[in-house]
Amino acid sequence: MNKMMLAVAVTAAFSAIAMAQTKAQTACPVMGEPLGKNPISVKYSGKNKAYAGKSVKVCCQGCVDGVKKDQDKIFKKVTGK
Repeated sequence: MNKMMLAVAVTAAFSAIAMAQTKAQTACPVMGEPLGKNPISVKYSGKNKAYAGKSVKVCCQGCVDGVKKDQDKIFKKVTGK
């Protein structure tokens, strides 16, 4: 039973961290404008393992292209890593 409680607690902690990271982004990292009501999520597809599986939100399709041109710079800007 204790292992199950620990697993639930760890899962909840990671979920809270993920939600905090998602909520923290309010501006487009390309244009610097507010994301608005329908931001577009862009998943990292580069080689840096620190960003593997992560996504950033942008305000428009044009900014999706901006992220894809320089993913490492944009993801570093958003994550601070």
